[in-house]
Amino acid sequence: MKIGIIIVSYNKKDLLENCLKSLEKVSYANFETLVVDNGSSDGSWEMASEKFPQVSWLPMGHNSGFCKANNVGIKKAWELGCEAILLLNNDTEVEPDFLTAMVGELNQTEKIGMVAAQIPFLKRKNVLDSCGLVITPDGLAKNRGFEQAVELFGERAEVFCPAGAAALYTKELLEDVQEDGQYLDETFGFYFEELDLGWRARLRGWKCSYAPRAVVYHLKSATAGAYSEFVAFHTNRNIFFIMLKNYQGIFFLRALTLTFLRYVFLLAGIFQAKGPAGKIHKQIGPFKMLRACGKGWLDVFRQLPAMLKKRRLIKKNTKVSKQKIESWFSKFGLTFFDSLYQ
Repeated sequence: MKIGIIIVSYNKKDLLENCLKSLEKVSYANFETLVVDNGSSDGSWEMASEKFPQVSWLPMGHNSGFCKANNVGIKKAWELGCEAILLLNNDTEVEPDFLTAMVGELNQTEKIGMVAAQIPFLKRKNVLDSCGLVITPDGLAKNRGFEQAVELFGERAEVFCPAGAAALYTKELLEDVQEDGQYLDETFGFYFEELDLGWRARLRGWKCSYAPRAVVYHLKSATAGAYSEFVAFHTNRNIFFIMLKNYQGIFFLRALTLTFLRYVFLLAGIFQAKGPAGKIHKQIGPFKMLRACGKGWLDVFRQLPAMLKKRRLIKKNTKVSKQKIESWFSKFGLTFFDSLYQ
């Protein structure tokens, strides 16, 4: 199976160089590496063209967003004859046999069309950043295994969907869930786009496998910053996009209620300096945090007609029962209260 490895790049040429160096040691033979550049100005192209001439360089000319750039890369991968694609962050470094392990998990008979890698922190290689995503009843997702020891997650397992730092998808799955030619919903721009894709795939009957031998080290939030106003805006807004598109009926009403309850607890987290809200508050201050939330809510209303249109189409094409969806929150999820400060 020919794999297209797609890396979206925006400056940070040293990170990109380290990522590409690690890919040169990959044991899997049949893959193409495509770097989609969002208008880097730090000499990334010069470095890549000199040191990695075998890599395809796709210049966007400006910062088009993570989703748009990946969609361009995916379409180019299809032109090159790829049968699956791996979305890989530019702040990652891979073990040589990671791709062999991921491809080995794909199974058309069982409808396993997406694969999650084992993703430890680059600077703490015995501690996990993620090994797939777990979902919450209010539209969020958390990294499975986050801040836990790597050895606790050494067995292959079914997970809800991959984390975006290293995620493998078959062409069949992506074509099945695409929306007007978009594989990742470009309205999201950045953050939770892989969760939206995971929901759409799950609702169509696809499954995801976790490959513990597919080791990808992640520096994490090296481009945007972990707790910036940029992150606060996109995550706050995109939670509502997830709910509007993918949570139907009682699941939507429950998610909407719990989301506004979450704001109460997040406010408490600010004053207690606890959880993500406390960290964002400490990093950017109360004014910027409130401004990011307000801008996010305004954009939700602006995008509401488009999201409702997508919601109707997803509902029409859903292949799984309500009972199956409810089971996911138990099998692949955290309770609302367990997720609050993680």
